[in-house]
Amino acid sequence: MLLILVYLHLLFLLLDLSNQYTLVTPEHTPQLPWLILRLHSLLRNASGNPPTYKEVNALDIANFRNATKVSSPNRGGQLGHVGLTMTAPDYALISPTAAWVNPIPPAPTFTTQHNVSLALKKLIDNAVPNEYLDKIRHPYLNLLPISIPNIFAHLYQQPSSNVTPEAIEERRLSIERQKYSIDEELTTYFKRLQDYQTFAAQGGEEVTDNNLMTIAVRHIRATKHFNQDCQDWNARAADTKTWTLLKAFFQQAQCKLPSRQPTSHPTAMISAIMA
Repeated sequence: MLLILVYLHLLFLLLDLSNQYTLVTPEHTPQLPWLILRLHSLLRNASGNPPTYKEVNALDIANFRNATKVSSPNRGGQLGHVGLTMTAPDYALISPTAAWVNPIPPAPTFTTQHNVSLALKKLIDNAVPNEYLDKIRHPYLNLLPISIPNIFAHLYQQPSSNVTPEAIEERRLSIERQKYSIDEELTTYFKRLQDYQTFAAQGGEEVTDNNLMTIAVRHIRATKHFNQDCQDWNARAADTKTWTLLKAFFQQAQCKLPSRQPTSHPTAMISAIMA
């Protein structure tokens, strides 16, 4: 009896949501590119085989680009709804002075943000074969309670026979060849390392956050512009040395360099992320 009551409560909740909010669709917003739809056949054809890293990454970038096209009051509208597609720490890297704000109802911005989130999730759901999202679906609410970053984290973790040990080693070597340059945005460099981590995971090889930190500190130190910062980082307590904190720490250090001022406009960083 209790389970029936819980089920009815969830059903009424869904009906209430559908009555309050109209799902944004490409037909409602023809000015948006809705690039995810173009990937529909690409990923659906992969049914029976996990989507490859290249396919998931293309979907991720398209999703990111879609989110930037819908205006939002966050950061003066410069970033659109990109905060829906990123974790809070990653969003802070491109918007260190203004955190992503989740409005609460009945604010009009809540309705817009809710609709954009639903639309993006629906497009992802349409693009990916069902079996590769079933493990994280809520039994009644589908993908509604799952954040977009968590959806992609799950997809990136799917093993793929297309990612061989040789391909992973080549990606590692490319990281070493294309080391961090002082003229490069650290956001771009950090993304390159994270892409290597997710690529390796699809091939069944674990690249830990500690591995990424070791590589990053070595490359950053090699520029000879962060000598004191590297010493300060190494002196920190072990529980304060995480991949997330490292990214924030060295981005702050980069801002202080007299010879290297970071790009002031966040859209330049977004362009680098989507490259």
